[in-house]
Amino acid sequence: MKNITLIILSFISLYNCKAKTIYPQGTMPENIEGDNYYIKDTQNTNDNFVGTWIWEKGNDSFKLTLEEFEQYSYPENSTQYRDAIFGKYKYIENGIVISETTDIFNTNDRPLPRVIAHYKAQNIIWISISDVSSKKYKVGEFSLNDDETATLTLNEPIKGIKVIDPNNPPTNLEFQLPTNISLTKVE
Repeated sequence: MKNITLIILSFISLYNCKAKTIYPQGTMPENIEGDNYYIKDTQNTNDNFVGTWIWEKGNDSFKLTLEEFEQYSYPENSTQYRDAIFGKYKYIENGIVISETTDIFNTNDRPLPRVIAHYKAQNIIWISISDVSSKKYKVGEFSLNDDETATLTLNEPIKGIKVIDPNNPPTNLEFQLPTNISLTKVE
């Protein structure tokens, strides 16, 4: 019996050495020890952002769908995990589809979705959106408002940041998506 107890305790100790350290969302990188960790949405903040958001003005509309992916790691063999938000969109101008992503991940994108979001503050996520028409991207914030709406503000990326898909360089087109809009959550 004593040997069985020692064996069980040895396995528990070995397992604990391999376990991930869990940090709450918003933990700064300088406060993370090692490279075997999980940045978890312990307060369920991501739930407020997840869903379908729509902006409409006349015959123009922008539909943004955001989903949470728990314990996401990149590259796939990494030991660094986080609860992340990825999405897809559809932009219509004058009744014509200008730019659209139909899947959050597809075989050509994995692991680089066209909409990537990360926690910034309680009601704000940092967001990067790649326009599949112009093959350019912008970064900014998606902020929740008090009236069940959200504000999306996109800007040029900081110089020196590489294009999201280096195998598919930007076209001569300008960025086609709206960059400063208020959206309403519909789902």
